[in-house]
Amino acid sequence: MAGFRMTTPLDWSGEGRDREALRICRDFISLRSGADPRAPELRTGDAQTVIADEERGLLVVRRGESDLLGLYNLRNSPVKVELAPGYEVLASTFLMNEKFVLQPYGAALVRGSLS
Repeated sequence: MAGFRMTTPLDWSGEGRDREALRICRDFISLRSGADPRAPELRTGDAQTVIADEERGLLVVRRGESDLLGLYNLRNSPVKVELAPGYEVLASTFLMNEKFVLQPYGAALVRGSLS
């Protein structure tokens, strides 16, 4: 049988090893549902691929014509994303540092533009 199979269930208590996964899921659900009003574009409009860099494992998606960007690191190594000054992080997995380096398999939703 093909597909994803886990040997250890996720800990959704918010206290254990998977608390970061729970936090990011809650953040993204809040933004997508409209409970957090900072990203209404997530409820409407099309997504456009801005960068699909297979070598670096970086995927950047823009929502509609807005400045809302989804950043995804699809590799098991950190990836630096060049953002213009003044960006705002709306939700993210842990970032490596202030220069906006996404952790392996990390993701972020930011308002801003690429530099």
